[in-house]
Amino acid sequence: MSGAVAKVRHMGRRVLPVALVLAAGLADVRELHALAFYLLVAAVPATAVSALAFFGDLVETPGGAAHVTYARLQVVLTTLGLVLIVVAAAVRGQAALEAGVPAVSVSALVACLLVFASQGLVGLTSLALEGKLVRRVLRQVDQRLHREEGPDRDREARDDGRLEEALARR
Repeated sequence: MSGAVAKVRHMGRRVLPVALVLAAGLADVRELHALAFYLLVAAVPATAVSALAFFGDLVETPGGAAHVTYARLQVVLTTLGLVLIVVAAAVRGQAALEAGVPAVSVSALVACLLVFASQGLVGLTSLALEGKLVRRVLRQVDQRLHREEGPDRDREARDDGRLEEALARR
């Protein structure tokens, strides 16, 4: 599988649950409660796959890595989102749709959207800190190379000077 296809699949596993829950909220606003229920039911397996993908990322992350905390947060937040989706769908499934949407279901849906928003912020923070970490490592490598190559550069300059003096005498 090519890198581009893998990235699209990777992104789809993370975006699909958010899109389904958001669509369910919009369906509720338009009073399409049955559609909102089915969108929430569809969001359950999509979110479960996303949670498993995040868990897989956590397992593959080296123990001493700086972003292991962010990987753990992603797993916890996705699992919490899954629980909230299950609660929202289960409460709706037991209620008569003609009577309206139960308040617990609406609260769980809103809380789930807030959890997904928090998850996005954690991801952005992780990327920002990872960029800082990369820049710091590159700076350290640059400084080490400068230190190690300094004596070689000085010796080469002396040798070049000697060669120029020898050529000037001829």
